[in-house]
Amino acid sequence: MQVSAIMEDGAMGWLDKVLVAVWRGASIGSADLFYDEMRRGIVRHQRGLGHLAVIEPRTPLPPSEARERIASIFNEYPDSTSAVSVVFEGTGFFAAAVGSVATGIMFLSGRRTPFKVATNIGEAALFLTRHVRGPEGNLSARDYADAVEVLRRRLHGTPSVLPARPESGAGESG
Repeated sequence: MQVSAIMEDGAMGWLDKVLVAVWRGASIGSADLFYDEMRRGIVRHQRGLGHLAVIEPRTPLPPSEARERIASIFNEYPDSTSAVSVVFEGTGFFAAAVGSVATGIMFLSGRRTPFKVATNIGEAALFLTRHVRGPEGNLSARDYADAVEVLRRRLHGTPSVLPARPESGAGESG
């Protein structure tokens, strides 16, 4: 895991060709940072990128400008992303609203990128491994879970207790 940004409302980093993000807020500035980070991945890899977004409970829904900014990266580079999965960690109305917003963002992109709203990281990981293959092969559900844990700990200001696992690309750096 290469941590690339820690903001007040989220954290993101690269796990091979997958941009993993943990969100607890929804600012326009963070949407801009997401766009820039995805663009860096596109410049580096060209194609075959993935994105895993984990939305923490009680995260406010993003304003329309943020949703449009996020969708714009998929519009501008329509063949670069192989799959997107969003995990919502809430229940009831919150979960339904997050699922609707995430689906709306992908709809705004006008692209038929494989997309899944998942209820847990394992489900999202299974979906992403079907669509995204890195230079060293597919990532495991454990790789994704470890990456999310690293980002979550950085976001909440606690030190990571995960050992570096360079052979799988899930160790923390940056």
